[in-house]
Amino acid sequence: MLDFAALAAQMEKMLDEGRLRPDALPLAVEAARRACADCDARGDFNHLLDRAAHENRVPDGWHPARLWNNSALCEARTAPDVALPHFVAAADGSQIYPDAHQIADCYLLHISGVALRYEAPSDTPVNGAVSPPANSPLPADGASATLPDNAVLRATPHFFQGAGDDAWLMQDKLPNAAKTATKTGTTADGAASPDAAPSNAVPSNIASSNAAPRAAFVANRELVDARRHVAELDELAALLETAAPHTTAIGLCDGIFDLRVAASQPWRERAAAENERALDALRQCGHPIGGYIAASRATDVVTALRVVLHEIALAERDKETDDADEALARLTDARLFDGMLQTGQRSATFEATRGVSRARDAGNSADGALGFNSSGRQAVSRHATCFFYLKAGEGAVARVEFPRWVAEPEGWLDRLHALILQQIEKGDGYPVALMEAHEHAVVRPGERELFYQLLEELMTGRGFQPRRSAKAMSKSRPLV
Repeated sequence: MLDFAALAAQMEKMLDEGRLRPDALPLAVEAARRACADCDARGDFNHLLDRAAHENRVPDGWHPARLWNNSALCEARTAPDVALPHFVAAADGSQIYPDAHQIADCYLLHISGVALRYEAPSDTPVNGAVSPPANSPLPADGASATLPDNAVLRATPHFFQGAGDDAWLMQDKLPNAAKTATKTGTTADGAASPDAAPSNAVPSNIASSNAAPRAAFVANRELVDARRHVAELDELAALLETAAPHTTAIGLCDGIFDLRVAASQPWRERAAAENERALDALRQCGHPIGGYIAASRATDVVTALRVVLHEIALAERDKETDDADEALARLTDARLFDGMLQTGQRSATFEATRGVSRARDAGNSADGALGFNSSGRQAVSRHATCFFYLKAGEGAVARVEFPRWVAEPEGWLDRLHALILQQIEKGDGYPVALMEAHEHAVVRPGERELFYQLLEELMTGRGFQPRRSAKAMSKSRPLV
């Protein structure tokens, strides 16, 4: 039980020291705005970032964002009008993690998809319009009034054993011959399908070799999160493929497109390859995609600004620049752009410098972050991440991430910006497609209990005697 008296004393102390004062933020934002304007006037923001990287003056763990395509830090863009019809797809997922205290070593992915086609009042369905597949019933009577009548809402469970037959766990530590021999399914690019179940037997052709025996791995939370991430991208691609030709369409996910996996995970390369395969499929759909992050605490832009100000201070011995850096240390990117944008506007576009999809082309640095090459410039993969910030309302600034190729075609960022804004208006502050995808994906506590009850009944019906751990049993019994 919380000791609120002790907690109040700690809060009072922090407030007395000025560390939680909200009135300090406007001063910090104003200092940051002046710094941004000064950097725009200089016109050498990316050059100074490159110089700092080349001279090893970027602290470990910092990931300064670069301006994309000669943008300006103080840039503020207004969304254009987008005429009907248009199409919005969204995907989300949830999970039941492996639990060593439960009756079986297993886990669940629950992946949902939403496809919304908005027609002009006089429009009638045309060939190629979205039609719900057999497992995707239309919303029942009483569905949300913000959804079009032809909305597709679907959710699919995927059940996995926590060890033994998981393709991501089984493939990585096998010699090449064994990988080939145990492969039972392939993706379009020849890689093993995530759902393929390799044989549990060691192939006879390596039995007498010096190859190490197959290592035993069990699924952990990081693997489940990675598999859910890739499954969400696959679902989004499947939905975008149903958009009518030449339709104004976008795809949305809740979160990032980059996959960040610790280098210590033996399945890391497999996960990175699957992530790139899924992003390749999304690129082939021919529509812009965005990852919507409603309450981002990222500091990529603020960090970049601090690095640049430090470079200026070194060159000019400018004390005021050092003072601005102290103010910036209080800010997140969202707080910075809340003070620089009007509601509905988006910021400049930036290139991120973190994540597996970029790190694989830059030497696989130990923490999964991007390394620098000999020129000080960062290696860029075909799915490098870019982002902008979007002010959805007062004090509500979202980060919108997307692969680099979304920023390249003319008009795609304007389309992404405009349709996300429309979705925010329909969802009363949050994109309605993502809201619906979340509602269909989430596994609620009661459903988790039913999940294990169903599994227990099926196991018992086959003569097994499933048992929970003593700890789990103790939690289910009253203390008194």
